[in-house]
Amino acid sequence: YRVVYFRYSSVRAKLTITSDELHEFCKQFSSPVYLFCHSLGGLLALNMFLRHPDAISHRMVAVATPFQGSLVARKLAKIPGIGRRILGGALDNGLLLGAGNMVPVNCEIGIIAGNFSVGISSTLIGLPTPSDGTVAVAETHLSGAEHIELPNIHTGLLFSSQVLDKADHFFKKGRFNE
Repeated sequence: YRVVYFRYSSVRAKLTITSDELHEFCKQFSSPVYLFCHSLGGLLALNMFLRHPDAISHRMVAVATPFQGSLVARKLAKIPGIGRRILGGALDNGLLLGAGNMVPVNCEIGIIAGNFSVGISSTLIGLPTPSDGTVAVAETHLSGAEHIELPNIHTGLLFSSQVLDKADHFFKKGRFNE
């Protein structure tokens, strides 16, 4: 794979503008373009697929993406004076209510959710189990997507060789397992 990183401001930019920028970014590469997204990045990519059915990319692996919205974000947003400031535009980018409930036409999405939570943050926030400590597994579901759970925490999923192996298989076959 040739790996390139799409940079965007997750708390300042609006989802519609950033998803249009992602669409333009992907056009510069020859097909196929596979998207590997973490957390809010999956909401961004899903929005691109919904806004641009002609997108060059049609296969995505979303890791720890709260497609159904984020309880953690909803609770942070309620903290007077700082909650909305911390999360900024990310609240309007699907973290409060989610970004959709099904995979768009002509698109294949594989979802990897973490189900290993450490520390007391999940208990303090009241995050449903299982979770990765930041996103509940239930928040990651999207109708029509392939879904698996792996024993890791939210950020740890990015550094997991098991996640990379599963993503590689999904990119090649359109599914996580044989």
